[in-house]
Amino acid sequence: MGDIIGSDGGNSNLGSIIPNTTNTYNRELVLDLSLGSFSLYDMGHDDYPQLNDYVQVPDYYYAIESNVIINDQGDIIVLTNDDGTSTPTDVLVDRNIDARKERVRYLTTIGTQWTLAEYKDYRFRDWVSWDDVGADFFSYLITGYELDADLMRNKYAPYLLVYCKRTEENYVLTGAGVVPDLPSSCIVQAQWDWTDSPATGKWSTKFQAYRLLRPLPSAPEDGDPFDYGERVIVTKNKLRGNGRALSLFIQSDEGKDMRLLGWGLLLNKMGEP
Repeated sequence: MGDIIGSDGGNSNLGSIIPNTTNTYNRELVLDLSLGSFSLYDMGHDDYPQLNDYVQVPDYYYAIESNVIINDQGDIIVLTNDDGTSTPTDVLVDRNIDARKERVRYLTTIGTQWTLAEYKDYRFRDWVSWDDVGADFFSYLITGYELDADLMRNKYAPYLLVYCKRTEENYVLTGAGVVPDLPSSCIVQAQWDWTDSPATGKWSTKFQAYRLLRPLPSAPEDGDPFDYGERVIVTKNKLRGNGRALSLFIQSDEGKDMRLLGWGLLLNKMGEP
């Protein structure tokens, strides 16, 4: 969840609500029309705003442009006028050119106050604009069971190929030096048979499947484009373990993107050449 639209400091866009309301939510189901499947978004964090309802947003609307911005490194920057003062301004927002093209905001409440919120923060933390810190969230998926049309024999998969969209675009100056911006991560674990706990010994060690394997410039400068030459990052990974069925657990990493495009593996049956 991204920016709070309104204010936590006395702005007129922050209103009062009737306390003890029961119509608060912390999750939403999102239907992917292309896949015909649902994803679960969980925005529930202690001491952070709660969702109450959707609010439809027109194609154009007026908004207050904050005088505070946050750069790609997470630094908070206050924009000032020539005389040193800092004043938010009214701007006309065109939703048709919005990268996300969303037509709804979220009516949110905390305590006895309400405001509007939207998905906007690209540092992969919820509610940063509420307290300038935000809360980390955990994104993951668990695949269905791969059986290779055989329930009886054990299988093994020597290698797993993982395909991710590259997200790095430029080099930026940080406290750690000049590094690629918008980094990604894709952590994978093999879960064999129909197990639901690592106590069975059928879960592999988690490994990083998003790896930039091509050589990078030795001394890039701040603002240089990240010219990697490949839009899709493909890695070949050893997959440990064996069993009658295989499921993959794939998760994101704190503060990093994950644009998973797909994966591929070939199951071999024990005892077959």
